[in-house]
Amino acid sequence: MIHIANNGPRVVSTDYWSTEHAAQGLVYLSVNADAVRLLAPHGWPDVGDPRVTHASVQIVGAPSIGVAHVVLEDGTPSPAYLTIDVRQCDRALPAADLGRRITLLVYAPSVNNGVTLLRELPARIDVALSEPR
Repeated sequence: MIHIANNGPRVVSTDYWSTEHAAQGLVYLSVNADAVRLLAPHGWPDVGDPRVTHASVQIVGAPSIGVAHVVLEDGTPSPAYLTIDVRQCDRALPAADLGRRITLLVYAPSVNNGVTLLRELPARIDVALSEPR
């Protein structure tokens, strides 16, 4: 089980960084207090791109399918995105959340299971039929 200490929507600390999944470079998606928090063990270089103005969390098919895309919207036809399996999430996003505006917080590890906030972006939860546009 993964432990995450919160201060409202913000992650204060987590032991995710010491898991086998993190060692393999897999990201983890956590939902809390109107925010989707992406734990990225090796960072996410694209998140620092100044062209990125907002993000979307796209649920593929129905929420029960279990795959989501986190898309960094940069105004280009091919934005950067990550595909995340339901096993990399602490909970499924409920159907009631579709269309809702949220905040995306992207974190990388720091010392003593701490976290470094890489970027905070306005985001929206949407449905995707397949790959991001």
